Amino acid sequence: MITSTCMTIQHRALNLLSLTGLILLLSVSGCEVFEEPASQGEEVSGARSALLIGLATEVYYPTYVRAYESLNDLEEAVSAWDGERGSEALLTAREAWETSTLRWQRAELMQVGPAGQSGARVGGEDRRDLIYSYPLNSPCRVDQELLAGRYEEEGWALGATINAKGLDALERLLFASSDENLCPEASAMNRDGEWASWTSEQGALSAARKGLALVIIADLKRHMSALVSAWGEGGPARVALSEGSAPFSGRKEALDEVYASLFYLDQVMKDLKLALPLGLSMDCAEAPCLAELELNIAQLSREALVENLEGLLWVWCGGDPARRELHSGFDDLLIDEGAPELAEELLSKTEALIQALGDRQEDLMTLIEQEPEWVEARHTELRALTDLMKSQLVTVLNLSVPLEGAGDND
Repeated sequence: MITSTCMTIQHRALNLLSLTGLILLLSVSGCEVFEEPASQGEEVSGARSALLIGLATEVYYPTYVRAYESLNDLEEAVSAWDGERGSEALLTAREAWETSTLRWQRAELMQVGPAGQSGARVGGEDRRDLIYSYPLNSPCRVDQELLAGRYEEEGWALGATINAKGLDALERLLFASSDENLCPEASAMNRDGEWASWTSEQGALSAARKGLALVIIADLKRHMSALVSAWGEGGPARVALSEGSAPFSGRKEALDEVYASLFYLDQVMKDLKLALPLGLSMDCAEAPCLAELELNIAQLSREALVENLEGLLWVWCGGDPARRELHSGFDDLLIDEGAPELAEELLSKTEALIQALGDRQEDLMTLIEQEPEWVEARHTELRALTDLMKSQLVTVLNLSVPLEGAGDND
């Protein structure tokens, strides 16, 4: 088949134009015409298939298994806690929660299939939001559930709002610094004195904290178990992604959904986790907006970013980066598509951010307060990485930009 190199570039540019509204001006004079090997299409299809299989088996599945297994230690630790503040058992429970939460942070860029949002992602079942609701978490909502006591009813978790349960609700229960609630003074529970009356009863609040925490952990185990089963050997999500079968229309749509999940890097990590608390966002009225930090009660914001980036690195490599040569990842696909420099740049920028954030010991709130320029530099580096993802990556691999990213030119 006779193909022009400039015709190929024009085709990719038009695809990008229709998706992002970017104007690409290409000169087509003097283009060399060459004969494309007849087997090239099959080789590209094979590389994409290998990537999808690798993500399903070597990235998504082991990530969910690690997160699920950590819940056993968390459940044991909370069971040994009496609900009171300041005990050794509470410190153990906090440590177990931190382990579970950081293991889940690696999965945040893997919202494909059942972990994805229903109605927005193909095969989405909202599992991620049912496990971790950031940025929609609400400490006040958790306090309201403590007071109401409805968590003791069978099936409570099935109908509870996402910000009343999940890993972020556990943060409120385990890291509460006092017996006061975090709802506005004008709320009914404070205006009518209901909270004050209830907490004056000996042991009422501590028993409720422990009781609600155990119910939440049981719900977490249910949703994480569903993800482990879906991505396990023969599981419907693994089969669908690996083969590009239903609910996907084919491998093209399957890979597009994987790409869509990476926009967490841009819209959540860059815009919400860094730009907003730094005061670089229009949503911050008076900089800095430290109350907007993720996991700010437990002061785990920096560590969460590191784990997000570790998860991204696994996606780039198609598995454990330490055994990169054994896996089929985005790096291999980009090399196959003739873009080895892009593959290396994506990896090196991700690794550099991991090292920069991982080398610091301070929490992100302290860093923003004392060294805002250093944090802004990390935000700039993250933006450079997302720019590559939204421009060169989508062009080289001819990917479809998701609706939430189509109008984003940042």
